[in-house]
Amino acid sequence: MRGRIVKWFFNKLPEYEDFDPAKQGYKGINEPSRIKTVTMEILVATLVVILDGFIIKLIIGVNYKFAIWDNYMWVVILIGIIPIHEFLHVILFPGKFTSPNIYIGYYGGSFYVDYANDIKKARCLIVRLFPFVVLTFLPIICILIFNSYIEILTKISLINGMLSCGDIFSFFVILKQIPKGASVRNKGDVTYWR
Repeated sequence: MRGRIVKWFFNKLPEYEDFDPAKQGYKGINEPSRIKTVTMEILVATLVVILDGFIIKLIIGVNYKFAIWDNYMWVVILIGIIPIHEFLHVILFPGKFTSPNIYIGYYGGSFYVDYANDIKKARCLIVRLFPFVVLTFLPIICILIFNSYIEILTKISLINGMLSCGDIFSFFVILKQIPKGASVRNKGDVTYWR
């Protein structure tokens, strides 16, 4: 199936009609309710921004004023970060950009990446956190090392920290509920394992 590339969706998560979890021996995780998920994502985003901001303040000094919404730069950064963030997920999936099992989409106000096949729990967890580590911590390290482009790097770090709230929350849900060494697979917005 080489040669086919990532599939784009502007709809809800695909259901993968050929995947029947019960017949194939998968168990569903205890998915949190939509209200709990949104509440936890808001909490995670808030905590990440507070911690990220605190770390940046320590590095740059207390006199630096955060002005994340002060001009149109944040819009440009936001528009630029979203595809980079999603592609950072994709590069860790088997087959990367040429896999027909990868879906990138937008639905309900969120962008998503989904893999339509088994993936080991450890790899799934790394895929979840990779964009957070690269686009939130790497800018902080660059500020520390080079002490330049502080305004842009600060905004990249903070904006991506907020964008990563769903990834971070799902990381902990999977970490807690799926046994070590299990394979993980989604059907729509339900996660299964075996």
